[in-house]
Amino acid sequence: PLFEARWSVSGHPVYVGERFLLTLEVIGREGSLAKKIRLDGLPPTNHLTCEPFADLPVELKSIDDRMCEIRRFRAIAALNLPGPCPLRGTLHGTQIRRIQHYFFTQREERPISVSPPELRLEAWALPLSNRPPEFTGAIGSGFAFSAQLAPTSPAVGDLIEVKMSVHSDSPLARLAPPVLPDDPEFKSYPLKADAASPDPARPR
Repeated sequence: PLFEARWSVSGHPVYVGERFLLTLEVIGREGSLAKKIRLDGLPPTNHLTCEPFADLPVELKSIDDRMCEIRRFRAIAALNLPGPCPLRGTLHGTQIRRIQHYFFTQREERPISVSPPELRLEAWALPLSNRPPEFTGAIGSGFAFSAQLAPTSPAVGDLIEVKMSVHSDSPLARLAPPVLPDDPEFKSYPLKADAASPDPARPR
């Protein structure tokens, strides 16, 4: 075939909600693939969550004595349901060929559709053993926790603002705010959860 594609993942199997890298590699054996593509046929979003695919740098490689163009599209993904998840999908794009004539070069474009072989993903349910009672399902890596208190020397009856921040390389949608215990000497109000803007200095 002039174009072929295949899926790959960074880690497998994964736990429900755990993020992983999902990559679609497209090998073009004749011509090149235009920048604008469309990908459909992925599992429903309640089963597979994907961030937008990033277009990685083009690679030129000799395969079977033919110079081929390799394009890779990568996204951060997570499985939201336990069990198997067949990953299919079809890439729609435009093939660009340049045909050299005696005195000029002709540009030829035609639509193409490429379907990679099915990749069977698997998600494990989160274990129940040794689970803290307040666990809400947020898993992954790169967690960091910080807290701020103001003022630090209050008088009796003064309002104190407590700000707790959690950062993670994984999605925090499953993370619930902590529950403050009732105390007759300490009155607390319900916590409010706010999504902070991404920190560009923090690696992902």
